[in-house]
Amino acid sequence: MVDYNDLKILLVEDQNTAATLVREQLATAKSFRFHLTLADRLDNALALGRRQDFDVALVDLGLPDAGDGEVFERLHQRYPELPIVILCDDDQEQRAIDLVRSGAQAYLVKGGFGPSSLANTVRYAIERQKLYKAVETTSIQAVEAGARLQTLIQHYADAIIVLDHNDIISFANPAAEELFGTSQENLIGTPFIFPLKPGKNSEIEFLGKGGMPVVVEGLTSAIEWDGYPAQLVTLRNITSRKQLERKIDAERGFLQRVIDGVMDPIMVTDLDCRVRLKNKAAGQLLAGDPGDNWPLRCHRLPDRPERPCRSGSSCSLAEARKGAVSRHIQDYRLPDGRVRHFEVEATPLKSDDGSIQGIIEASRDVTERLLAEKHLRQNQQTLQHLALHDPLTDLPNRMLFIDRLRQALAKARRNDRPLALMFLDLDRFKNVNDSLGHSCGDLFLQEIASRLGGCVRETDTVARLGGDEFVILLEDIHDNHAVSRMAQNFLNSLSRKLQVDGHDLYPTASIGISLYPNDAEDAEELMKCADAAMYLAKERGRNTYQFFSAELKSKAHEMLTLESALRQAIQQEQLRVHYQPQYSLTRRKPVGLEALVRWEHPERGLISPADFIPLAEETGLIIPIGEWVLRTACRQHKKWLDQGMRPLRLAVNLSRRQFRQNNLIEMIGEILDESGLPPELLELEITESSIMNDVENAIGTMHALREMGVHLAIDDFGSGYSSLSCLKQFPISKLKIDQSFVRDLTSVAGDAAITHAIIDLARNLKLEVVAEGIETREQMRFLKKNGCHHGQGFLFSKPLPVKKIAVLVQNWVPRFGFGRRMMPALS
Repeated sequence: MVDYNDLKILLVEDQNTAATLVREQLATAKSFRFHLTLADRLDNALALGRRQDFDVALVDLGLPDAGDGEVFERLHQRYPELPIVILCDDDQEQRAIDLVRSGAQAYLVKGGFGPSSLANTVRYAIERQKLYKAVETTSIQAVEAGARLQTLIQHYADAIIVLDHNDIISFANPAAEELFGTSQENLIGTPFIFPLKPGKNSEIEFLGKGGMPVVVEGLTSAIEWDGYPAQLVTLRNITSRKQLERKIDAERGFLQRVIDGVMDPIMVTDLDCRVRLKNKAAGQLLAGDPGDNWPLRCHRLPDRPERPCRSGSSCSLAEARKGAVSRHIQDYRLPDGRVRHFEVEATPLKSDDGSIQGIIEASRDVTERLLAEKHLRQNQQTLQHLALHDPLTDLPNRMLFIDRLRQALAKARRNDRPLALMFLDLDRFKNVNDSLGHSCGDLFLQEIASRLGGCVRETDTVARLGGDEFVILLEDIHDNHAVSRMAQNFLNSLSRKLQVDGHDLYPTASIGISLYPNDAEDAEELMKCADAAMYLAKERGRNTYQFFSAELKSKAHEMLTLESALRQAIQQEQLRVHYQPQYSLTRRKPVGLEALVRWEHPERGLISPADFIPLAEETGLIIPIGEWVLRTACRQHKKWLDQGMRPLRLAVNLSRRQFRQNNLIEMIGEILDESGLPPELLELEITESSIMNDVENAIGTMHALREMGVHLAIDDFGSGYSSLSCLKQFPISKLKIDQSFVRDLTSVAGDAAITHAIIDLARNLKLEVVAEGIETREQMRFLKKNGCHHGQGFLFSKPLPVKKIAVLVQNWVPRFGFGRRMMPALS
């Protein structure tokens, strides 16, 4: 910008007088201040121009080193932007005018101007140069802009055409040539036949090169072209975009069909909780919602109340925004009022760069599953209850009771407090079942359980172990007197009249009591002690209670030791089979052998069956022992037969447990097949009690055995409670009179009468009779006289091992009134 308060003026003049005059006239000008530099030669002027920027130059046409006009030309050439004012003489005015036309800004005739005109000419020259420069710059910019615009239009990717007022193409760029497949010359003058919407995008579709469909997007705007109104049309080829959109639409349609095929509701929401995508199931579920653009106010999906959730649970929406997957169960009320339960999983939807764009919400109707799980839990609770409780009385069963007993013992140890355990067994309960039936027996047991439960404290436990056995756990007891009082309360409560199915019953029970820590310190031993005390109560008349004592403890220990030894005896083959002959009291010869088990202990010698058979029955060892005895006896008897012994009937006892075995028939048949013993030579002895416990099943088993050809005998007859109506249904061939009647046969009238009655009964039923335990000749004579068929006992022979019994049977000589010679004594 020119500073008029400090103009830098170059004066090119070789005449001092003229130079002085110019200086003086400039000095009198008041419109600006200046600094004047004088150059008397062209070379000096050019040199000064290199060193300093001047605002204006006053140039004389004649210099010693330059001809007419040369000064201006060289100075203007060197400094084209410097405003130059020509100073000429009168005869040089035309030349000055020509120089102005060549670029000088003005001229002054020497001697013809004053200070004012000089100052105005200087100012004019400067301003005019500025204007020329501005115009030149603008022109250059305009030309350059036009060139750039032309280049842009020529290289613009979109087609550009200009339509005149008749929609005739007046201009087309190269992109338009490419779009329509023809040259600009062919396009110009051609009518544009496609409809366009002024100011709006319009889609145009036509066939392009090769007959391929082309889709373009057109935008029009009003312009002026060559001074006339026209339309500028921009055409963008969007064929690829449309194809991509169709592909995207197809893929989106495919995706929609896929998710619509999913039965569970699926929705995609953006971070503003607006639904962007949902499947058919979600649409049906949310049919009552205000629309896809409804701003979701709550994370509870799919049910979103307007007010925020106040459940206090973690927000699944917030969790998903953090990138976590959340799950929860949500209730949803359907338009018909039904409430369904949905399991909702909210998963963050991530973009390629890992940022979260929205949330994928998958819901599943789990109403039926939850209902099934609820029923399953209830069933499991029921099953668990059934597994731990007696189904008849709903009392705790053995498993639950043992668990509670162990917990109570642990508590008692911590608190150093005693506890008591009662074992309660109903007296003669079997009579109730046999006489009134099992349904009445069940009612009986339920009432007993109710009475026992009414006698205990909340801290106590009453359980049913099975059958007619109950057990009671008493915690925090003070002394034995308190336990005695409670035991007596139980007996008193049970003994009250109990009416079942119109029958008046008066229950009694036997109770055994063991104490912690006096009698035992663990659950199993405490149970055994109470059980032993209960059996003592039964032995002492029933309807009473007994505490476990040191004597019982010693006996229990002895039984435990004996049980362990018996198990070892089975494994180490310490058991033996002895045989006792059965004789015909009329034909004077042996008719059979009874196989009896003996235990030959390596230290204690022969142990009596009375000492270990009851234990074997109680522990279940009688099962393997009985099978072993039967198999051994059958094999031995077949061996004797093969050696020429006269056929005798082999009698083998079946215990109560054996008789109840499910595989009894198969086991006996297998032994007979294996040994080869003829079935008619085998006689199985069954006690009355084994049969009468379950008469119907017993009869079925007995008939199955009889069909095999095996003989059956009732052992210890008269000591039980056989019903005569049942007796006639049994397929038996023999009755064995219990030795308790034979023992006092000749001294007690009652025993003689019973024995006589049994013999008469057998004769009338066409059954054989065998008397056990014959020890005197008087007993033998009585039995023979009254018609008893067979007998066995020490009078004839005690049970003997294999070798001795074989010799005895083969060499037997009648005695005791049967013959003249006597057998030598056999040990």
